[in-house]
Amino acid sequence: MFDPKTGKFQEWKVPTPYATPYDAVFDNSTYAWTGGMANDHVTRLNVKTGEMIDYLLPSETNIRRVDVDKSVAPSQLWVGNNHKATLVRVEPLEQ
Repeated sequence: MFDPKTGKFQEWKVPTPYATPYDAVFDNSTYAWTGGMANDHVTRLNVKTGEMIDYLLPSETNIRRVDVDKSVAPSQLWVGNNHKATLVRVEPLEQ
């Protein structure tokens, strides 16, 4: 993440090896979301605390693009499943 005020970058290492994140988006809270191309997980990062949570998806995926539906509370993550031509909605139980 780049902070234009300070000119500094901040990086976080995903908790699951070989996740290969491709795309990332912010929700309407303090979280950034990404999906792994190689490990069937989506990851939620709290950018204020650095805490990351991996969510295992129910089937084999290859995630490239992710998007967040901010019109609902709590926000929901949508990902495309390239291996099965489907959409997956992730609704975290905790916020």
